[in-house]
Amino acid sequence: MSMNPDPIPAIIPATPFIHDEPLWRRPAALDRLATGQSRTVVSRWCGTGSGIREVTAQAGDFHHTIGIALRHMDIAFLVAGRPIHDGRVLPGMLQASGPGEPLRAVFRGPYDMLHLHLSQGLVAECLEQAEGCPHAGEISLADPRFSRDLVIERLAQSLLMAEEAGAALGDLYAESIAIAIVTRLLGLQTNARMRPARREVAALPKWRIKRVTEYIDAHLGGPVTLEELAEATGLTRMHFAAQFRTATGYRPHEYLLRKRIERACDLLGTSDAALVDIALSVGFQTQAHFTTVFKRFMGETPHRWRSAQRTRVAAGARPGMMGTEYRSAPPRSCESTIPLSGA
Repeated sequence: MSMNPDPIPAIIPATPFIHDEPLWRRPAALDRLATGQSRTVVSRWCGTGSGIREVTAQAGDFHHTIGIALRHMDIAFLVAGRPIHDGRVLPGMLQASGPGEPLRAVFRGPYDMLHLHLSQGLVAECLEQAEGCPHAGEISLADPRFSRDLVIERLAQSLLMAEEAGAALGDLYAESIAIAIVTRLLGLQTNARMRPARREVAALPKWRIKRVTEYIDAHLGGPVTLEELAEATGLTRMHFAAQFRTATGYRPHEYLLRKRIERACDLLGTSDAALVDIALSVGFQTQAHFTTVFKRFMGETPHRWRSAQRTRVAAGARPGMMGTEYRSAPPRSCESTIPLSGA
């Protein structure tokens, strides 16, 4: 008796699970979310034109949308009339929109975005799993501004690769990736909430500031180190430097330089001492260094400043001291170029 061979199973072609968007964020399959036929719909919005395209969309009342950029783009993006982004978007950057939000975008040139439309039930389920209890109240996936996360970027790429490979069970695969992306977003939110806030640095008390100024005045003609200033206040270098800046607005070595220049102004206005002698007496090792720092603080060289002061005195004006003639505070970007111990 002959036996029939087992029938060869028919090869069912994989159905594409990344849907086209004839209208921005509105693929035809989006109705499946409203009817409960699906919890996830993935779609793609792309165009190669070089012109400007303005689009609007009203997000559904029962689903969230995550947009992930697939190429460099130039976009203006508004949520409920509020500008969220205006400028370049890099591949991998994402933007999350909640239910019912009116959206508007202006694409300047080519565009390509992957959109994950997620039912409110799916997002709520992920949130309940993350928090271990039912969630009550409004659910928000993320800040509406564009951001970037490497994990989500790779998950989005896996969707594209599965689509290109014609993966079977596409809808199930898409939902699995969507759950992973939502879980990642919720995890990022939780980490942000749990991240400890930066502690405010206390200001150095006045009595300790007095100790610092007294020490600097007494040692202005020689090298003064950060360690010595901190020791004068009874603090570590790190704590002293942070508290001193909070109290005065200046780093310790910047304040030291200001005191040196202030003393130099006194000597320039009241004595005929040579510039090199004044430079050495206020703690500078060379006249060239003194001239450079003086000009940065006062806006002119010591010689020109002294000449101007003598002209003013001859005209009957009071000699200009640091408090009246100081033109501007030194740029803070220059502070680190002058070490405390080498001034």
